Amino acid sequence: MRYITVPKTIDAMKKLDCDNNLDGDLDELILDDTDFHKIFSTGIFNDINLALNILIDDYEDEKIIGKEKLKRTKIIIENYFIKNSKINIIEKFLILIESAIKYDTGIYFYF
Repeated sequence: MRYITVPKTIDAMKKLDCDNNLDGDLDELILDDTDFHKIFSTGIFNDINLALNILIDDYEDEKIIGKEKLKRTKIIIENYFIKNSKINIIEKFLILIESAIKYDTGIYFYF
């Protein structure tokens, strides 16, 4: 299983580093192998990686923090959602990035 996680508060973001979060601290998307390969094969993570100079990849942990980076990521996800609206997992990813922007925290990838 792979996780995309958004802490709901700054405190939850700090607790995430120590794996001390309580129920309700996080919004999470859990990807099974099928969902992961479906979203990964779109190229969305490659475009995010290039835009932000990060490495979201299989067997890697990564995070995106900061409003500007989150907003740039949202634009990329929106473009992929328009092209791939039948891939439900992209819509869920978009909802998570919107939550990260709203909470002013970040989005974490545990692949």
